[in-house]
Amino acid sequence: MVDETGNKVDQLEFANTREALEEFLCGRTGHITKQGSRWLRWILVQCVHVAVRQKDSRLGKYYARLCRRKKKQVATVATACKLLEIIYAMLRDNRPYKA
Repeated sequence: MVDETGNKVDQLEFANTREALEEFLCGRTGHITKQGSRWLRWILVQCVHVAVRQKDSRLGKYYARLCRRKKKQVATVATACKLLEIIYAMLRDNRPYKA
């Protein structure tokens, strides 16, 4: 696997990073945590804000479904977690995004 600077990335290092990202963003116990990189959380939330405004987007539908039973802030972070899972799957499988 190669990162954005062209350097090879160890798969074990990437897997550990993924677990850390999921843990701080999604929380293993089901609640929102403030652990981990605030900048990564910020950029993922900003991406969610853009994605949910797109008509007929999968993330938009996921967000709308969560908003019916959760607070908007909780739905936003949960959607950011879903986005992180999608990004990880794309990198793991070396495939483009399927809408």
